[in-house]
Amino acid sequence: MSYKLTVDVYSDDTTKEFGRLFKASLSKVLKPQMIKVVESFKKTVQSEVKRKLGKKKWHSKGTLAKSWRTKVRGRNVTVEGTVYSKAPHAEVQDKGERLKPKKAQWLAQPLSKEADRRGSPRKWRRGELFLLKKGGKLILVKRWKNGKLRAHYLLRKETKVPKSNYLASAFKRHEARLKRDWWLVQTKALKETREAVRAKQIKRKVNL
Repeated sequence: MSYKLTVDVYSDDTTKEFGRLFKASLSKVLKPQMIKVVESFKKTVQSEVKRKLGKKKWHSKGTLAKSWRTKVRGRNVTVEGTVYSKAPHAEVQDKGERLKPKKAQWLAQPLSKEADRRGSPRKWRRGELFLLKKGGKLILVKRWKNGKLRAHYLLRKETKVPKSNYLASAFKRHEARLKRDWWLVQTKALKETREAVRAKQIKRKVNL
């Protein structure tokens, strides 16, 4: 799941020499500016994830928020910045989805910290968990030495994950700043590049 920002910067000076120097100098100036923009937006996305999903048990360690990364690439007059997450549940939690088991017969929903830490019931020792039917629900439980039972997983044929729209919410919250940063990136990059190019041209003339 990703969100892309692209900036194109052009100069009104069309001389051949200036254009060549302009392209060579621009990437050095533009990339650092774009990095600041996407890093700022990433923090807003992480903040929205924590605000909308932070109370959920599976999010107690902040794994979804931490999964968001940034990258900047490009050359000459075009630079592309991307804020992305490779976490499989990033898009599911944002847009919502009805989940069904792909290989197993049931979905195992963790009910305890131990189950959340281990992940799948397959990671428990054989015979450590047993099936209990209670109130029409199928639950995987563990029996302690004192005879008490502890529920670890709820088995379901499918489950519906409600959409949170945290990415759209992050963009809306950050939109004004994005527009401002976008304008500053182009203006500052153009100004610094022109200054660098002019300096190179002056240096060449002096050396001649």
